[in-house]
Amino acid sequence: MIFPFIYPMVEGMHHMWVRPFWGMGWWMIIGFIALTAIGYSVYYSKYPRGAHKTKRVDPLEVVQMRLARGEISAEEFEEIKKKLTR
Repeated sequence: MIFPFIYPMVEGMHHMWVRPFWGMGWWMIIGFIALTAIGYSVYYSKYPRGAHKTKRVDPLEVVQMRLARGEISAEEFEEIKKKLTR
């Protein structure tokens, strides 16, 4: 047989592009799905959903933490608290 691409099923032969879901065609689809899944999992393990969103912190909580760590005195805390609660 000289041109197998013209007569793909002559004598039991077939060409993978003529019948894409026979032979290597399935492996190409499965490989594409597997690579997509792997790429998706690698990307989202590095950049999880919602990672760019920051939690809004209450300014009063920040001042309370500074007071607890000893960075500011009680008088400074009361002064800042008055400014924040206006």
